[in-house]
Amino acid sequence: MKVLMIVPLVSRDGAFGGPVAVAIEQAQALRRNGEEVTLAAGWDGRPIGLKPSGTLNIRLFRCLRIAPGLTGLVSLGLVLYAFMNLRKFDAVHIHAGRDLISCSVLVAVRMTRTKVVIQTHGMIMPDARSLVRALDRVLIRRALGAARCVIVLTETEAAGIRAVASSATIERLPNGISAGVAQGAKRDDDLVAFISRLHPRKNLRVFLEAAAIVSEQRERTVFEFYGPDEGSLADGLQFIADNPSVNVRYGGALTREGVIEVLTRASVFVLPSEGEVFPMAVLEALAAGAVPVVSDSCGIASDLEKFRAAVLVDSTPEAVSTGVLHVMSSRTSRERLVRGGRAALQDWLDIDRIARELINLYRGAPTTSRDFSNVGLSGEGAVGGRSSDGSV
Repeated sequence: MKVLMIVPLVSRDGAFGGPVAVAIEQAQALRRNGEEVTLAAGWDGRPIGLKPSGTLNIRLFRCLRIAPGLTGLVSLGLVLYAFMNLRKFDAVHIHAGRDLISCSVLVAVRMTRTKVVIQTHGMIMPDARSLVRALDRVLIRRALGAARCVIVLTETEAAGIRAVASSATIERLPNGISAGVAQGAKRDDDLVAFISRLHPRKNLRVFLEAAAIVSEQRERTVFEFYGPDEGSLADGLQFIADNPSVNVRYGGALTREGVIEVLTRASVFVLPSEGEVFPMAVLEALAAGAVPVVSDSCGIASDLEKFRAAVLVDSTPEAVSTGVLHVMSSRTSRERLVRGGRAALQDWLDIDRIARELINLYRGAPTTSRDFSNVGLSGEGAVGGRSSDGSV
């Protein structure tokens, strides 16, 4: 089967976040399962270390910025390529949001009347803003409704998609990752890492204030944060300047290889942002052996709890610091959490199993997951609050 997978943007700094890592993992797993995959993406022109491999072809198209932020990027080359080639593939899988590149590709899909699989990664949810509602009426609703299926990650996302496009065919499939993504580096028992886009909703400040609390009890602990700036870097650098006694540093934006290298060294990975749908960085931490300390509002909190693979906390400095200390103060607890992470990777997040599910979807067969057509917006399936005592 010839598969075309489209992602809006790949860049050295990982600005488009988790969907890029998801697409790469899926493409590589499809290739291992014998499919011929072309990964096409917008590109900012900087080296990214992504190379063709076997039956995995890479097509990158330069982007132009016509407005600030990721939503202001366009890639005429990618849109033209999609328009000219969509119907030459047996299956087309688009990782799409409401950004201009995604919307332009969806226009090409509509014009060519191609049946595609769309995966939205929580980026298309109900939004009351008038401009967004107009875009949904003109394009998004029709594109989702005409797709072969829309892949969602959680029940809450399924409800959101149903609210945007009631006629969409919805299939639930988790993100996945190769369990062998990181091996062999020396673990630093005193290293705590934060890796994310530095956007206010990611709660970098919570991580930094938690670092100050932990440092009062464990002076040798090192805190590192990484990611492209989207509004929070200045505050982070000011915190460093104002708190010289806290051993914290900013390491810049990372390539995916850099993310894995840091997580392989780190003892703890912290993600205190609220409302994350299915954060790929948590999967990367599990694969690398870094214990995640994650907000209990995360869309996969209940699954992490099931496998005892993470520490779930409130998104406050006090709760996060308690969770970090819980991991770092007990080798037995840490080893138990790492074992839970391995079980999650094997039983829930196995990318090769997910690739076989994708192949079924491309052929028009449903996944083995349940139907979400009756999920409402009442909050059904959302994760409730958890205690912040560090237990899992």
